[in-house]
Amino acid sequence: MSEIQQLATHIGIIHNGKLLAEDRLSRLEEGFEQYTDVKVDDAEAVQAFLQEHMKQLQSNVISPQQLRIHSQIENTAALNKQLIDHQFSVYEIHTTKQTLEEYFLTLISEEGERHD
Repeated sequence: MSEIQQLATHIGIIHNGKLLAEDRLSRLEEGFEQYTDVKVDDAEAVQAFLQEHMKQLQSNVISPQQLRIHSQIENTAALNKQLIDHQFSVYEIHTTKQTLEEYFLTLISEEGERHD
C-alpha cells in the first residue's frame, strides 16, 4: 500500500464488494488520524497521569513502555516537560500521521463492526 500512496492520485477502497471510500488521495489524507507515540518507563502510569491531569487527551497503552495519544497535541515540548516534572522518564516522543494501510484497516474494521 505504501507504493500506492506514493504513486496514485485517486483511489477507491473496496471491501467485500462494497465501495467504502473513493476520492483524490490528497483529500482522503486530510482525514487520516494524526497520533503521538510516547516511549516512557511506565506507560500505564503515564496514562493514569494523563487521565487525571489532561483529561482532554485520549490515549491507549501499546506496550509496557509505549503510549499512543490520539488527541492532537499543540506543544509536545510542554507535554514532555510536564511528564519529566512528574518524575516520568521520557525516552521518545514523535507524532505520526496514519498511513493509507492503517486507514484501510480502520475502514474495513469499522465496516465489520457494523455487520456484527
